Amino acid sequence: MKRPLSQCLAFASAGFALFFSFVPSQKLHAMGHGVQLGLHNVATQELLRYISVIGTGQRSLVISKSPEVAALDSILAIVPSGMVLAMVESHNNASLHSKMILKNSKIYWNQGLISAVVLNIESALKLQADPFVFIELVDLTEITGAKNRLSLPNGAAKFEPSSQRTLLQSEPFESFQADAESLKKSVSQLSGDAPVSKPGADIAERGSDKGRSAAQSYFITRMQEYGISSQPICYVEGGRNGCNVVGEIAGNKPNSVVIVSGHLDSVSNKGADDDASGIAAMIEMARLYQNKKPESTIRFVAWDQEELGLIGSKAYVKQLKKDNSLSKVTGVFQMDMIGFDSNNDGKIHVMDCGRSDSLPLTRTIKEQLARSGSPLAVVEACTNRSDHASFWNVNTPATIVSENFFGGDENTCYHKKCDTLDIINMAYFTNIVSLVSNSVWAFANK
Repeated sequence: MKRPLSQCLAFASAGFALFFSFVPSQKLHAMGHGVQLGLHNVATQELLRYISVIGTGQRSLVISKSPEVAALDSILAIVPSGMVLAMVESHNNASLHSKMILKNSKIYWNQGLISAVVLNIESALKLQADPFVFIELVDLTEITGAKNRLSLPNGAAKFEPSSQRTLLQSEPFESFQADAESLKKSVSQLSGDAPVSKPGADIAERGSDKGRSAAQSYFITRMQEYGISSQPICYVEGGRNGCNVVGEIAGNKPNSVVIVSGHLDSVSNKGADDDASGIAAMIEMARLYQNKKPESTIRFVAWDQEELGLIGSKAYVKQLKKDNSLSKVTGVFQMDMIGFDSNNDGKIHVMDCGRSDSLPLTRTIKEQLARSGSPLAVVEACTNRSDHASFWNVNTPATIVSENFFGGDENTCYHKKCDTLDIINMAYFTNIVSLVSNSVWAFANK
C-alpha cells in the first residue's frame, strides 16, 4: 500500500550538474499556498555535495568538499538580473494562464510535472496563486554563501541568508485550534455515551434506519448552532434509500466548492472512532469558521451508508453530475477514523495514492503541518475504502485523513462493540482536527 514520496531529479547545463530530490519535508518552510519542493541535493562536479533547506526560514549549508568558484559561478550565470530560478511543479489542473507563463519562460530542465525555470517575480507570484502549481525559489544567496566559505574544511556551517534576497512572501497564516471538550461532547453524543439535549433524540447506534435518522437530525441541529443551515439530500442508490446531510459556508467564489466530509452511519455499533470522530470534526470546524467568509464555498457533507459500500457518496456524485455542478468541486477532504492512537506516536495517514489531481490537497495538509509545529507525523498509505474514492472514480481531487490504520496501529475495536468514547485519544484527535481545519481554510482561500 505504500507509495514513494521521493523523486530524484537531474539537471545539467553549462558544464555543471544539479541534482534535486523532490522530498516533501515537514521541516520545509512553505512559501505561498502549498510549496513542498525543496532544494535538497545540489551536486556540482561532485564538489558541492548538497545544500539542504531545513527549518522555517532558516538555511544550513553543508559542504563535503570545497567547491570551485567557477562551478558556483555557472549556477549564478543562468539567472539574469531581476529574474529568479525556481523549481515549479505544475499539474494538469493548472490554469491556462499558468501554463502560458511556463510556456513563455526559460526552462533549463524538465522531468514530468517538475521544471527548473527562470522567470520574473511577477510571473512567480501569479504561479503561486494557482492552487495546482507549487513553486519554490532556489535561494541564490545560498550559492553566494558557499562561495564566501571556500576556506571551510569538510563539515557543516550555519548560513544566515541575506535580508536582501528576493523570495516570495508567505500568505497570511490563520491558525485554528480545535477544542478537546467540544469534540468530546460531539463524539459522546453521537456514540450514545451522553444524552442529546432534545428529549427522545439520543443515539444508541447509527446502523439502523432509526439510528441513522437520529444522527442526521443531530448533525443538522449542531451545525445550525454555528449558523450553517443543513438539510438532508435523499437518494435511491443500489436499491437502498438514504439521505446525506449537506450544509455550507458560502464563499466569494460560488463556482469553487471545497467539500469537507465524514460518514454518519456505523455498523450498528456506537462507532465513536468510525466515524463519529469525522462527524464531530465537521461540527468543530463549523464552530471555528463561524462568522468567517472564505473565498471558495466550504461545503460540509455527512455521508449516509458508507459502511454498505460508499452508497451515499456514490449517489451524491451522480447528483452533482446530473446538475452539471461536479466541476465546481476543487477538492474533497474526507475524515474517517481520526481518533485512535494507542501508542501516542502521533502518526496519521494523508492519502492521495499518488494521484496527480489530488496532490494539491495532500500538499496543503503537509504544508500546514510543517507550519504548525504539531506533534503529528504523516505515514504513507493508500486506500479506496472510504467516500473519497467516489470522487476519485470521476476524476475529482480528493484526499482522506485518518489515523495510522494501515501503518501498524490499527484500531482493535474496528467494527466492534468496543468502538466507544474511551478508546479515543483526545489529544491526538484534537491535533488532527486542528490540522484539517487549517488545511481546509488554506485550500479554500487560495
